[in-house]
Amino acid sequence: PHAKLSAAQTEALPLEQRHRLTLLQLCRHGSNELPMDVVDGKDTETWRRYEPPKRMMYAVGADGGVCKQPIEEMQGGSPWTHLDLKNDNFTSIALRAPTFYAVGADTRVYAVGLPSPPRPNQKPQAQKPWVLVSAEGLKAVCFLGEDSHWIYGVDVSNKAVRQKLSTMNPTSPWEAADSAGKEMLSMAGRPMSKGGCLVYALGTDQKLYSQKLASMHTESAWELLGAAEGMCSI
Repeated sequence: PHAKLSAAQTEALPLEQRHRLTLLQLCRHGSNELPMDVVDGKDTETWRRYEPPKRMMYAVGADGGVCKQPIEEMQGGSPWTHLDLKNDNFTSIALRAPTFYAVGADTRVYAVGLPSPPRPNQKPQAQKPWVLVSAEGLKAVCFLGEDSHWIYGVDVSNKAVRQKLSTMNPTSPWEAADSAGKEMLSMAGRPMSKGGCLVYALGTDQKLYSQKLASMHTESAWELLGAAEGMCSI
């Protein structure tokens, strides 16, 4: 019923009811369409324009540093923002929020938790230290689909490998992830509309291949998608 009140009628409401009216209006919007956000909710509320979080693309630069760029703003020549992660010697990264996994020049995987965005009037959190989490022998790392139990990668012999995140440590071995033993430079995954994950692989022959993750470990059969000359990673 409050939504039918005029501006003058709203101003005439007791302060508590006006606050309740504001909350009712906020709830009418979708989770990504909130027009305002509470900054200080003590005796008086201060409101600011709500900015939905941007979808980010992360990458490893030629200098080994991690950088990012909003996906909606990407175009030819658009700049990348360098992330100050206290380490600039990576060859591959993978993000499983809120943790970054990165392959260092020593072919080992390191992990770091991303600091939470600072709230208004709060100082930014200090960058957490990188932690060694895997044995050596990797050149690329990735997560495939929604399976958060496994971390995948390509080893230095260009073969797909994997490990369980829950048991991975600096001495645990990587196991084969592709029964066909295809040689590749990197992998990437995309969720399928009917469930599961479609895996893409950039072969050492500079061609792009794909197959379902469910069959990759047992009856692996890669489908050729096309040429990928000049690509070094996907």
